[in-house]
Amino acid sequence: LALYEGLDFRSLVLLAPPADPEKYSGRFAKFFCLPEHTHAAMKRRLMSRYRLEWEQLRVSRGPGASRARLLVFHDPRDWKVPFQDGEEIVASWPRAELVRASGVGHHRIVRDPEVIGRAVQFLAGGSALRPAERPPRRRRPTLRPALVS
Repeated sequence: LALYEGLDFRSLVLLAPPADPEKYSGRFAKFFCLPEHTHAAMKRRLMSRYRLEWEQLRVSRGPGASRARLLVFHDPRDWKVPFQDGEEIVASWPRAELVRASGVGHHRIVRDPEVIGRAVQFLAGGSALRPAERPPRRRRPTLRPALVS
């Protein structure tokens, strides 16, 4: 929200984020077997309490005018927020990277030393990707002087 309100960030890190919190609220309601009217009331109350619309919370709408770099950590086997949500967010941001945090699940990701270290490195201005995870660099053509006779 701060990003969309104009606060300028150089870099952001998200851990196992839902791309669309409104959809996430639906999964939450389904998991707890909430009747539809209770789910609808919960959504209205949240929006009223925080004076927001669901669209404002949808991270997958991209960075807006911001040029912030984004790093998303997500466990491919996260059963609370699907890995596809992380992929959707990264696809919507021009300067985003996705790191597969395999084996940490949805809650342990915030305490994982490797995730923390790589997030700090990224926020400090470095890359959090290991060499094997980085996309291949495009090679510039080598300019060689032509022999003139």
